[in-house]
Amino acid sequence: MEEHEIKVQSEKRVGNGTIYVLEQCPWREEHTNHSAYIIQYENGAIAAGCHHNSCSDENWHTLRDKVEPDWKKKSKSSKEDVQSIKETINTTLLTTIGVL
Repeated sequence: MEEHEIKVQSEKRVGNGTIYVLEQCPWREEHTNHSAYIIQYENGAIAAGCHHNSCSDENWHTLRDKVEPDWKKKSKSSKEDVQSIKETINTTLLTTIGVL
């Protein structure tokens, strides 16, 4: 997330995954009240969204399209994509909490 300038405000373990609350909405800059989030599930699936009505059509795919426009062309397989995202999230998280 860091390489795409997405800043995590907080993280919390929920059910079968981890939710990362973002400092600012990646779709609408004016949403700065921590309403946007990314969820990493234990099975590797990722979800994203924002609680504002104006962002109701936004999701993980629209976020990825925004921050990495050519990801579909570069993608070798969905498993490799998920692993890469998971590693990025883990590295960002460890950096954020001061482990790295």
